[in-house]
Amino acid sequence: MVLDRRGIPFVLARIHVPRAGTSAIVRLVVDTGASDIALSETDSRRLRVDLDGLDLLRTEFIGVGGKASGFDLGSIDVQLFCEGGGSRVFHLRSARVLANPRIGADDQREVLLPSFLGRRFMEGAKTILHWDFGRNVAHLDLPD
Repeated sequence: MVLDRRGIPFVLARIHVPRAGTSAIVRLVVDTGASDIALSETDSRRLRVDLDGLDLLRTEFIGVGGKASGFDLGSIDVQLFCEGGGSRVFHLRSARVLANPRIGADDQREVLLPSFLGRRFMEGAKTILHWDFGRNVAHLDLPD
């Protein structure tokens, strides 16, 4: 896991979207406050996902930055890379896409949301999150 210049932990993962037949490396913010794994609208478009073809979810996602609409993406594969060159692939039956909310007068400004690696994924994968606040270092352990 890496920390960006603001100290936000993220991992690079290869995301494969079977419905689009595409894969790409995506930066996932490690967010224990987010319940699920969610791809941003920006990353989904890079993966050539047709958002118009996805079902809009009835509930909105609410976070520190406000509210966002979500779409049901269906199944995805998440490949996490380990130190030393190995990797692990996790198949998820369901993932979400977060639409970039629009704010301001007449919804003129689009807020670009990141993609998230949420708590439910980390619990299901039995990961261990280490955080050394004093040194601003984080590490995500995957089980064997």
